[in-house]
This record gives sequence, structure tokens and C-alpha cells, in this order.
Amino acid sequence: MLRIVWIALGALPSAFRSRRDLLLEVLALRQQLAAFKARSKRPRIGPADRAFWVVLRRLWARWADALAIVKPETVVRWHRASFRLYWNWISRRGSRRGRPRVDADVRDLIRQMACENGWGAPRIQGELTMLGLDVSERTVSRYLRCLRRRPESRQSWLTFLRNHREVIAATKAMSIKPTRTAYRSPWQNGAAERWVGCCRQELLDHVIVLGETHLRRLLREYVAYHHDDRTHCGLEKQTPMRRAVQGKPSVGANVIALPRLGGLHHRYEWRDAA
Repeated sequence: MLRIVWIALGALPSAFRSRRDLLLEVLALRQQLAAFKARSKRPRIGPADRAFWVVLRRLWARWADALAIVKPETVVRWHRASFRLYWNWISRRGSRRGRPRVDADVRDLIRQMACENGWGAPRIQGELTMLGLDVSERTVSRYLRCLRRRPESRQSWLTFLRNHREVIAATKAMSIKPTRTAYRSPWQNGAAERWVGCCRQELLDHVIVLGETHLRRLLREYVAYHHDDRTHCGLEKQTPMRRAVQGKPSVGANVIALPRLGGLHHRYEWRDAA
């Protein structure tokens, strides 16, 4: 009598379960009975059994309650192993159909731009885009991590002397006065601060200004470089003057570096081999 009452109490929660849970439980029990019948002493767990419990673990939250053939930790281990196999297959498949490998010439060009200008991945990727080279910014970053930065590669003495050639022997007095922003122009101050920040980081932090004439010449050169040559992230790696994208003209063409700001920065173009 006590046994009957115990069985009845155990079956009572089944009356409140959904039909889906009951079907999944019956399916799990029948699968285990089939595994026990296949071998008398010890059930043999094959790939189909492992796949069944891996899928059932994804579909049913109470899968462990009906599990008797192995421990729940074993099913979790099977699940993790199946994920490893899946991602290994995806990786091998992606290696055959992914982005093409970057040519050695392009890798050398990335290193050259980094050494000659001290640029980061966004600036280098923008300059490569202007040369008609389809290289992602992430790929450029990966190659830059392998490049050892040298302090002397940021600016040579020749570049320093070129930027001071006209005022190397004498200085002039200069006075700076603040200028108010225009009326109802909330973005003018931010744009001006951004431009001043770029000018300082890319030019004035690397040059000793020796006079007003010297400063005006440097600023004229930087304004021309800023509008005609420098690519901007906010303009989708274009220049304010809409610099034309230059494709490779011939198989034997090479990329040449055109110095800007005395050699602090460069513009890169294709040129046919002589």
C-alpha cells in the first residue's frame, strides 16, 4: 500500500506539466531503455546517443531529471565538445572563403607609412583607400601590433631642419589674442578645438616656432595638407576637398611618398616604373 501511495505521489506532478514536457520526458526514457536493451551488462553510448542528449539539453530545461544512463556533467562535456567541433569547422571553412591574404607589398607599405608619419590604423587605412587598396582598419591594426615603434622614426633631424630653415638664426616677437565664436554657432567652438588639437598633435608639437612668419608658413602648409591630403574618419576616410581615389595604373607601378610639412607627414600616390 505504501508503495502504491509513493508511486501516485511521484506521478502527481505529471498532471501539471505541459504536453511538450511529457513528450520530451517519454522520449528521453525510451532512448535510455533502447540503450540498455542493446547491451545486457553495460549500455554502449554511441555518437547518436551523445547527439540526442546534446540536442535535448538545448530544448528541455528539466533534461537532467530524466537522465539515468550517465551523469549530467558528462552531457555538459559532450555539449562543449560539440561546440568545439562546430567552431573548428567554421574556422576551417572561413579560412578557405574569408578575406584574401594581404600582399607583401601592402604590408611593407603599412610599415612604411607608420614609420614615416607615426600614424595609427585609421589614418593608414584611409591613405590605403585613396590608393584603391581594399584593406580593413582591423587588418592594419594587426600588422601594426607586430611593428616595433622606434623613437627616431617619428621625425628625423632633416625634417626638423627643413621646418626651421627660414628662421633658424633669428626670432621675432609674436602676440596672440583670443577671438570670440560667432553668434548662435554652438558647434564652432568644438570644431575649432578639434582643428587646433590636430594641428598641435600633428605639427606644432614637433616644431619650434621661431616667429610669426615661420608660424604663418607652417599653418598655411598644414591647412593645405589638412584639406587636400589628410583623410578624416568623420568623412568616411575622405579629405575635405574630396581627393580622388587613385587605382593602380599598371602592374609595374610603385607607391611613392610625397613629403608634406617638411616630412612630418606624407601623401602616397601610384607612379609607373621608369
